[in-house]
Amino acid sequence: MREDYADPIYRARRRNLFVVAVNCLRPAGTCFCASLGSGPRAERGYDLCLTELDDAFLVEIGSELGRSLMTELACEPASAYLQNAANQGLEQAAKQMGRHLDTSDLPQLLAGNLEAERWEQVGKRCLSCANCTLVCPTCFCWDATDHTGLLGKVTRAISRLKVGDLLGLRGPFGAPWPMHEIEGKDVIIASGGIGLAPLRPAIYHILRHRERYGKVILVYGARRPGSRLRYKGGCSARRTSNPRTGTWCKNRRESQRRQSETSTGTHILQSIPNLFLPER
Repeated sequence: MREDYADPIYRARRRNLFVVAVNCLRPAGTCFCASLGSGPRAERGYDLCLTELDDAFLVEIGSELGRSLMTELACEPASAYLQNAANQGLEQAAKQMGRHLDTSDLPQLLAGNLEAERWEQVGKRCLSCANCTLVCPTCFCWDATDHTGLLGKVTRAISRLKVGDLLGLRGPFGAPWPMHEIEGKDVIIASGGIGLAPLRPAIYHILRHRERYGKVILVYGARRPGSRLRYKGGCSARRTSNPRTGTWCKNRRESQRRQSETSTGTHILQSIPNLFLPER
C-alpha cells in the first residue's frame, strides 16, 4: 500500500487480510498484464504465492504470517528443478501475451485527452451495467454469483421445498389492452421514456384496423430529445399539410432542446410533443 494515499478504514481491513496470489503460466490471447507490470508473476503484496506446475504447487512465502501458516502444513522444500521450471514458465508466459500496451507516456496521454471524441463514442454504447469492471483480462481467478436472500414469505417457502414438490406460477400478469371496448371512440395514448415500448402492440393494432377508431393522439415525452425511442417506420419529423390526416411530430423549439440536453432535473414542457396517427 502507498503511504501517501491510503484510506484508514481500508488500511485497517487490508492488514487483517490473508492474501494468496497465483502466478499465471498460461496467458490468453487478450492478456497484456506484462505491459502493466502486474503479471504474470506476483512480485509483492502477498502472504503466500502459488505457481501451479505439472504435478505440484510451488509456494513462495511473502510474509511472516504466511511463514507461520506453512509450518502447519505438510510440504517439502522446493528443489532447484521445480524452481527453475517455474521461472522458465513465467518468463515464457510473459512473452506469450496476446497484446502489448505502451505505457511510457500513459498518464500524460490520458490527461491530455480528457475531452477526446473517443469518450463520446464509447459513452454512447454504454449501458451503465458496470460489467466492464468484471471482465478485465488481467484478472481471471474470481467468480461472480447471485444469491437470493430469504427476505419474504414466498422465498422462505420456496427454500423449504424438496425435490419433487409442486410449484405453481400465476399468470399471465397484468391485463390486456381493451381494444374492442374502445372501438368507435377517440383514443389518447400517453407515455414517457421507455414506457412507449409496451404500448407498441396497441398502437400497431390501431394502425392495422384504423377504420375502427376515431381520432387517435399519442402524447410522448422524454427527458432529452435524443432520449426518445425511435422505431423504423414510426414517427417522422416531417409535418403534412394537414396534421390531422397524417403522422407528424411536434417538438420543442431548438433553444429548448439545447437547454434540455445540457441541464438536469425536472422540466416543464411549454408545448406537448404530439403524434397524430392517420385519420380513418
